[in-house]
Amino acid sequence: MQTNKIVVFQSENTDPALLSYSLASLEECSAFALPGKSDDLSQVSSIQAVAELNPNVVLLDIVDGYDYSHLCAQILDSSPEPPTILGILAKGVEEKPCNVLTKYPIDSYLGAEWTVDRTLEKITSFTKLKLHNAELKAQIEATTDTAMTAMKAASEIGLLMQLVEWLQTTRTTEDVANCLFRLCNSIELNAYVLVLDNGQESFFPEGAVHESAKKIMREALHSDIRVLSKNRILVFRLDYLVLIITNAPWEDQEKYGRLRDILLQGAALAEAKARTITVNNLISAQHSQVNSIMDLIKSVSAETQMYAREIMKTLSDELQVSAMTLDLTEDQESKLMQLSNDAFESIEVLYQNSDALEQHFHSLITSITAVAELTKNSATEAPPEPTTDDDVELF
Repeated sequence: MQTNKIVVFQSENTDPALLSYSLASLEECSAFALPGKSDDLSQVSSIQAVAELNPNVVLLDIVDGYDYSHLCAQILDSSPEPPTILGILAKGVEEKPCNVLTKYPIDSYLGAEWTVDRTLEKITSFTKLKLHNAELKAQIEATTDTAMTAMKAASEIGLLMQLVEWLQTTRTTEDVANCLFRLCNSIELNAYVLVLDNGQESFFPEGAVHESAKKIMREALHSDIRVLSKNRILVFRLDYLVLIITNAPWEDQEKYGRLRDILLQGAALAEAKARTITVNNLISAQHSQVNSIMDLIKSVSAETQMYAREIMKTLSDELQVSAMTLDLTEDQESKLMQLSNDAFESIEVLYQNSDALEQHFHSLITSITAVAELTKNSATEAPPEPTTDDDVELF
């Protein structure tokens, strides 16, 4: 690496035979006098010139009683790119106590008796070191940003997992909406929810949704767009659920994007649970209706069988008696007996058909009951495990 510019601030008391004067003669070096102690450094022309030169290195003659802290701060503030600041000591570095060398914001020190070649070598070394440190700092900042992004992503995934756990114990669409509200409260968002339950619109929080929010959600429900956004308003439309956010952080695009992703996934999870609850409710309603029909069929069937059996039995008996008591020919008697037998067989077929119908409805009810049981949410909170002497508690 080659240094582009070197600036030297010389003291009036510096020996012209020493290093700073030798450096000032170099082509890539500019020399200025140290500003006075009482000068307003923001108005000093040499400080302004340093900002225009944008040097890689600034050398300062170190003399007793001068406020180098103020001077260094002014140089760093006025420079587009902070230069390496080095001090030139009239006496050897080894002769200075540590508290003198460390009290100023100076990167390192040079000896006034050093040769120009040695000084340039040190300047190059110090400049490379500062550049390397700047690169390391940038890498650390980038790594920190990556780590923070990963932590935020992990936190958001944790929120979704928490939402799944909350949804497991829900029984109504209102419970589902409350789970979404808990999720939104965790990330400091205000929300309203529309849920379609068997074709009926339900708005949550119940009784607290104003008409403008209802209008937006109804329009979104019939829109083909999945996500609608307008500044602080953010709407997520699914087939059976609409979620609206009223205070989205639209000016922070990074945060806005992350929250949009997590809310879209959360709304999809909530809609799936709401649909399951709706299906369960429909199954329960159908189960009750089929049970009612079955009870009615059983009642009617029992009465029909009883009366039909009595009628047909009486008819068969009378036919038999008539066949034996009436003065009939043999052919007429055979026909009456055949009619009696046919009537008896017909009633038996009627009984069998009625039994088959009952068996069919029994099978239907059994199937519906099985589906209802399978779709019911049976998640329960696990009891805490008993503590033992082997447990270890971490603080």
